[in-house]
Amino acid sequence: MSLLDVIDSLSSDADVVVTRRTGGVMVDGVWVPGVVSTFRLPSASIQPATGMQRGVGGRDMRQDEQGQYTFDVRVVYTYVELKVREPGIDPDQIAFEGGTWIVTRMEKWVLNEEVTYRCLITRETRGAS
Repeated sequence: MSLLDVIDSLSSDADVVVTRRTGGVMVDGVWVPGVVSTFRLPSASIQPATGMQRGVGGRDMRQDEQGQYTFDVRVVYTYVELKVREPGIDPDQIAFEGGTWIVTRMEKWVLNEEVTYRCLITRETRGAS
């Protein structure tokens, strides 16, 4: 069984929509934002990333005057390359489970000439989690 078959078999039944913005440009001294596009991931296995909060940087939880903030972290296995923040590139946003998740890390995996991706997605939550 190939890794692509495993991703397909564990794929979420939920609709997973990706929003991608291309980098903007300066035109005659005026900033023109990039084009926004959306697409559905044809196949994605989204799993809890237990204990990986520190893997994306920062503390697990921070306290401020408005309350607690935590980061919910998930792992996405897919065969579609997702974009992370880079100079001139906004990270992809994923609509999943009623929230907006940001792609914070992407790893390309190649096994027997099959290319798949392991991505970390995060969202900030307020209050107790």
